[in-house]
Amino acid sequence: MEIGLPAHILTVALLGLYDCERHQWRPFKPRQMLHEMKDGERMLVAFGLCAAIAVHGYAISFATEKLPWRKLCSRRRNQPIWG
Repeated sequence: MEIGLPAHILTVALLGLYDCERHQWRPFKPRQMLHEMKDGERMLVAFGLCAAIAVHGYAISFATEKLPWRKLCSRRRNQPIWG
């Protein structure tokens, strides 16, 4: 599914968001000692993360198809913007 933006622009935007989020996190100390996750739990967390990324990516793609600027990006040269 296409949203009218090149893949490299979306990749740069994603890296920018990741960088902003990474710099805002501050380390914290839990009240109690945390138990180490087992392999099965790690796999479930990884699958959950992949599912969340896929669902949000599809939602963004679906939503941007509904935006009016999509028509502006796909118009031909010398064609009026509104009309």
